[in-house]
Amino acid sequence: MLLGTVIQGFIPPSRMDTYLRHMKPGSTYRLTNFFGSKTKKVYRVADPDVTIAFSWKSVISDLTDTSTWFPEDRFRFHGYEQFEAACDLKGDLYDFIGHIKLVNEQALNESFVKEVYRVADPDVTIAFSWKSVISDLTDTSTWFPEDRFRFHGYEQFEAACDLKGDLYDFIGHIKLVNEQALNESFVLDEVEIASDRRILVHVQTHDGPVMKLYIWDKVATAFCEKFRSLGKPPSVIMVTTVNPKRLGGSYYLTIVVMLVSCVGITVVLGVEKGCALSLSSLSSSRVFFDTDVHQTREYLAWLESNSEVANRVNAEIVTKAETATIGELLTYMKQEGAKKPNGKDDVSSAAPVKPSAASMKPSAAAMKISAAPTIPSVAPTIPSAASMKPIGQSGVSGDSSSTKRNGKAVVCSDVPSSNSDRVVFFKDVTFGPQEDELRFRLIHFWEAKHAFSKILMGLEMLLVDAEGTVIQGFIPPSRMDTYLRHMKPGSTYRLTNFFGSKTKKVYRVADPDVTIAFSWKSVISDLTDTSTWFPEDRFRFHGYEQFEAACDLKGDLYDFIGHIKLVNEQALNESFVLDEVEIASDRRILVHVQTHDGPVMKLYIWDKVATAFCEKFRSLGKPPSVIMVTTVNPKRLGGALSLSSLSSSRVFFDTDVHQTREYLAWLESNSEVANRVNAEIVTKAETATIGELLTYMKQEGAKVAWFECTATIDDVVRGSAWYYIACGGCKTKATKGPTTLMCRKCGKTGITGAAEYLSKLSVYDNNDHASFVLLGDAGFELTGKKASVLVESYYEANEGSGDDHVVPVPQVLIDTIGQKRTFVIKISKHNLEGKTQALTVTKVLPLEVPALGYDLAADVVVSPTADEGVKRGADMIVSDDAKRAKSG
Repeated sequence: MLLGTVIQGFIPPSRMDTYLRHMKPGSTYRLTNFFGSKTKKVYRVADPDVTIAFSWKSVISDLTDTSTWFPEDRFRFHGYEQFEAACDLKGDLYDFIGHIKLVNEQALNESFVKEVYRVADPDVTIAFSWKSVISDLTDTSTWFPEDRFRFHGYEQFEAACDLKGDLYDFIGHIKLVNEQALNESFVLDEVEIASDRRILVHVQTHDGPVMKLYIWDKVATAFCEKFRSLGKPPSVIMVTTVNPKRLGGSYYLTIVVMLVSCVGITVVLGVEKGCALSLSSLSSSRVFFDTDVHQTREYLAWLESNSEVANRVNAEIVTKAETATIGELLTYMKQEGAKKPNGKDDVSSAAPVKPSAASMKPSAAAMKISAAPTIPSVAPTIPSAASMKPIGQSGVSGDSSSTKRNGKAVVCSDVPSSNSDRVVFFKDVTFGPQEDELRFRLIHFWEAKHAFSKILMGLEMLLVDAEGTVIQGFIPPSRMDTYLRHMKPGSTYRLTNFFGSKTKKVYRVADPDVTIAFSWKSVISDLTDTSTWFPEDRFRFHGYEQFEAACDLKGDLYDFIGHIKLVNEQALNESFVLDEVEIASDRRILVHVQTHDGPVMKLYIWDKVATAFCEKFRSLGKPPSVIMVTTVNPKRLGGALSLSSLSSSRVFFDTDVHQTREYLAWLESNSEVANRVNAEIVTKAETATIGELLTYMKQEGAKVAWFECTATIDDVVRGSAWYYIACGGCKTKATKGPTTLMCRKCGKTGITGAAEYLSKLSVYDNNDHASFVLLGDAGFELTGKKASVLVESYYEANEGSGDDHVVPVPQVLIDTIGQKRTFVIKISKHNLEGKTQALTVTKVLPLEVPALGYDLAADVVVSPTADEGVKRGADMIVSDDAKRAKSG
């Protein structure tokens, strides 16, 4: 230590209370019986590859020998060049020293105040405290201004660009919206807006420079609503509290290569300012149009008197993209906060690859299913009749000019097509607004939400026309109430005045590149002409090999059909009952499935689709054999190919549709083929190290999964309850009634309680530490002793102990310290949501017996800390509830 070597140390969370309260920065210590762990590769703070980890046997004490000198601290500095070389590598962390120039881009002085995105001048903010009281002011004698605006022009926004200072307001006139000029027939593409979460408006104040105004999220929604309510495109726009930014980089060297003739080229080099000043809305922003307020009315009057001045800028110049090199493009893409500066969709330069007809159909050996449209014997699940209002002979229009004040759509009369309305098929639909008439059957609809923000983006639909062509439909969220209450899956409709929008590239459910979007002028009515036949439904199946090839590509979604092996890791029999409490808690059902004699796959069914699964399952009266799930997403979870339902998915069982009946007939004739795969092989969990478990938990899109992990027990956490009181029948946590114990799952009172394991272990493998929590039978598999027996034995030996006494951790559990065992680990939704790092043990394997048993983790959820006890839904057993079991 005289050399001043610095090393990283680590105390597992289960031992922090034991050691940390005795340690103080700056003091010296002596440590024995430690563990040399492998130092993490990212963000290292010391040079050695080994980390000093405190183990269950570690002993630390003050170093009273003052004859040895230790350095007070250690710093290792980097300069600009070294930081530049290590940029974005996530390697070792070094120290910086220097002097301060600015704080938040402001020079330091005696009156320095933090100023970021201020919307008012005063340095003080009115904050509501817990004692604040607010009430209406009934005294009308005092006059208050209606609003307050403070405007900036181009030069002032330019001067404040990227400074994150005070926010000012913009007023001007509209040149383009999403790069389209405004005219009487202009229609907002709300599908694109909902997907991109923003609107790009080219704006100009009087005859000044043209700027790009980006309107985001909820402000974009408000823009659409105001735009639609006007009935015609606005001319003037005012947006409050905009943030001036420079989007697209800085100054670029533009290289222009001009082909002069077939025999030579001319190269022109020039320097061009390639970035443009842009304005961006924030959550505090508001949007006003032509006549909304005095300021917009004033500007509109100027605009009408000076139209020749306002129209001097050419639209082609307005929309000219910024110039950049390839390197600058790649750098911009990685910048934090980078946006889409030109308003275009991010589309790969590679043309989308469509599978051939052969590849889209499973082989005859693996999938003997007709691809032709068929008529299901059971109609798809639809909303209740009470919630659906038939349209009848009239049509429903989204035109704001024919809308009542209460927001309800007016039923338009005389909707049948005029001579000018041409009836077209889906193959004839093109991009942009169209007045033709479409006739189709509505197969299915579902809510589309943003993957991360969960904001409702609209309603997506699956439509089929008389030629059997299936296309995707879309209703923006603002028009869902207008149309949806008149529509029912399985019914046929006629639609006029729609918009052909570009189909999204990910998770497509139909082949065409165009989507039928309902616009503000759309009119839909029931199709009463029964002479035209429409297919009832459409399915397109994939087998194992095709799902494997499409795994994690987020491309087109295909349908799965096969037979059920297990549901939530339990084999089906006549007495099988779905645990709907567990399903509601986990929000998913895990079904092991197989198509004919192909590989077994895990099929995860989520949220509303899981609810539909339960309802169908219950209505059958017996467990189904065949399952078909539409539009599944192939993903690799825990190293194995899995299928996952999406909001567009539907579930069908044995005799629901022609395809399931066909497969059921095959299954009944080939039961010996279908039963070749052993259930133990099906349920074997993937193997993972502690490090791989911790990494998996942090992966985007990770789901609940099971793994086998071999680790050494380092310690057993003491000082909190190591068991809980469970229902003797179902092992769910028991709750206290006035005089007896109750089980909410069984719905019984006066139950007999039994102690079950809930013990927290500190474990390690070759590289990492973790906290494992033993649940139920897993504790018995580790110790060979049932928790109930250990608790009863303790009370028998300590007769003076009351029922409120907490039983200490038994010696048989402490004796497992130092053992190396293989655990079956469940990565729970609490792990994935970051609520706890503790990993749930559902089984402890004996040597050479890798099989899963009962999964208690679904019935008892481990709380983030040991002191919080056990949660089951909204219930809680705190540590002092781990008391002696009582009989009812």
